[in-house]
Amino acid sequence: MRVLRTPALSRAIQDQIKQYITERRLRPGDALPPETQLAADLGVSRGSVREAIKALESLGIVEVRHGNGIFVREFNFDSVLELLSYGLVFDRSKITEILQIRKWLEAAAIGEAVKLINGRMKVEASGNINEQTIRSVAECGVDYISVGALTHSYQSLDISLKAVK
Repeated sequence: MRVLRTPALSRAIQDQIKQYITERRLRPGDALPPETQLAADLGVSRGSVREAIKALESLGIVEVRHGNGIFVREFNFDSVLELLSYGLVFDRSKITEILQIRKWLEAAAIGEAVKLINGRMKVEASGNINEQTIRSVAECGVDYISVGALTHSYQSLDISLKAVK
């Protein structure tokens, strides 16, 4: 067995703490054992545990409440969005990939909304619909699609609709 050093040790401790949370099915707000107990259970120094806890806190996995302990944190996208926006500073070409993922997620969300509504009312999709996205939106099963992005992109376009009974 090889002796782990920082950062490998810190990473291994983080993994053990995450495993502890998932195996015990801890929920947001549930307390973890104190640093001293974690250190003893893992056979590492309290300083190594503290370093791993700080890393998990920066990832949004745990929350340290000084004087109260370490608690599982409610999941949110704050740390992901912060990392993403920071990463885009260095590689702006990734924006295209992110926008594609957004389109897939939006289409999936529209489809789920249509299923939930289940024909009880008419559904209109609106906003950010253009030539590239209109087909995927239509395939979601909506009744109407508002395509302002298409009509507003032309210099002069008059559309007249006649209501038929």
